[in-house]
Order: sequence, then structure tokens, then C-alpha cells
Amino acid sequence: MVNKQISKLMIDLMSDKKVLSIKKGEYLYKRDDSVDGIYLVEDGLFNINNTCDNIGSFLYCQAKDGDLIGIHTHFGGEKTSRYSVLAAADSTYYFVSNNEFDDMILKSKEFGKTILQLTCKRIDDVQTRLVSMQKCVKSRLADLILHEMNSDKEFIYNINDLARMNGTTLSYVRRVLKFFSNQNIITKRKGYLKVINKEDLILVSEEG
Repeated sequence: MVNKQISKLMIDLMSDKKVLSIKKGEYLYKRDDSVDGIYLVEDGLFNINNTCDNIGSFLYCQAKDGDLIGIHTHFGGEKTSRYSVLAAADSTYYFVSNNEFDDMILKSKEFGKTILQLTCKRIDDVQTRLVSMQKCVKSRLADLILHEMNSDKEFIYNINDLARMNGTTLSYVRRVLKFFSNQNIITKRKGYLKVINKEDLILVSEEG
């Protein structure tokens, strides 16, 4: 809901409503690049990757329709990005400069409030993820699917990304997804997944 509010308000407020596009496999920007604005995802999927010295690059999170990219860098006062942002599918987006984004917050109290709500939600997501990392892999995968699901719609998924975000192997993720499918918790087809029994998925998540 917050993402839909931000999208509508932001598009209404931005001076240049031009929709930009990027192909799957192309980078929006890379780690240590300067980021001079905020990206609003109109349609598609982006992988936001982080890098640690001991394990190398890993998938931190994903951005999809209505998500904002560049918020960490903007509000953190950082001149360069700590993340690399890769298009995981052909995608479209809007772009506003940092200065215009700040002006939009000052101009609209409603927009400023939704940005604050988004920031709080992201903090909650991080806390939830920290708790989830203490669970077994099956429960962590359930948590991730619950986080990514969009009501009763299908969402794009990549089995490699699911494995990387859960810190496990491809074969184990395949076994868990097959279990979920056999239990009529999800349906899946190539590149897409849909939750059909949210209540049972929550029970798996709560197993710990």
C-alpha cells in the first residue's frame, strides 16, 4: 500500500515524467558509483547486491514495481553507493535528482509522510530478516516468499537469487519449493511463483 501511495504522489510531483528503460542484465549503477538521484521502479525487477570482503558479492534484496532505489545513499549522505543494482528483468523506471526529491518532500506533507512510512517499513524488514536468519532454511524461505508476495498475484523469482538470499544451495531450494508445491501452498511455472495458501506458508514460517 505504501509503495502505491509513493508512486502516485511522486509521479504527480515530478517535473519530468519520462519513463526510462533498461534491459535484463544491465546495471543501473555499480558499487562505488556516484548516485545523484532516486529511481522509482515502474515495472520490472532489480537485484540490489552488496559486497563483503569475506564472502564477496551477495544479493541483499530486490526492488520491484513501486519500489524506490537510491534511498540508502540519499538519506545516508553518501557520495557513492554501497550497492550494485542489476536489472533482473527488462524494466522501466522514473528518475528524479536528489535536489528535486528533497523539494518534493518539502512541497508535499503527504509525500513526506509516505517516505517516512517507507523508511520505517524498511527498518522493520531488516529486523524481520535478522530474526529470520536464526530459523531453519525452510522457514527462512517461507519468510522470503511471504515478503515478496503481492496479494494473490504471481511474482517473478529466480532460484539462484532465492538460494543466495537464504544462504543455501540450489538443490535444497528446489526440494523446499517442490514440498511447498506438493502441499498446495504455492504454484510455480518458469520464472514465476504464486502463493495459494498463505495460512499454511505462515505456519511453516513460524516453525522456526
